[in-house]
Amino acid sequence: RVSLRLKDYQKSSEYLQRGISLLRKARNKGLLAEAALQEAEFELETGEIDPALKTCERTLGEIRELGMKLLEARGQRILGRIVTAQQRFAEAEMHLRESVALAQRYRGEYEKALALKSLAEMYRLQPGMKRSPRLFQSNLSKAISIFRQLGAEIDLSQCTQMLTSPDS
Repeated sequence: RVSLRLKDYQKSSEYLQRGISLLRKARNKGLLAEAALQEAEFELETGEIDPALKTCERTLGEIRELGMKLLEARGQRILGRIVTAQQRFAEAEMHLRESVALAQRYRGEYEKALALKSLAEMYRLQPGMKRSPRLFQSNLSKAISIFRQLGAEIDLSQCTQMLTSPDS
């Protein structure tokens, strides 16, 4: 995750493949599902939108079977980001709102803030932003508040940057 966040895609890919291989050997379904979501995020970040969608949808099914609600919140957020990249905004909004709801229900404050940030980004990207400026501002402000409470400085900085330059 750190390598991906730093946009070091080579290291991220190496670590991800090594981790998935170890988890398959250990047969840990929960951690393997988490790694698969990481793979979907990697695919999204590297522009492989269709493989990311396939990986994420398959993994979300597995996560639901395992009953891992916070991981499902993460999967819904990633799926929302993927369909945002496909400019399917209504569907993206549905997945992102589900992510927020699951994270809130299961007290995953950091995941909730990430989903709110993703919602704000989605509203920012909508053509014309007819109803979106207020929703952009509202969701981003909520995310900022949570990141501030958690001391998540990098996320807070990213949100503050979005707030000062919402068209970027």
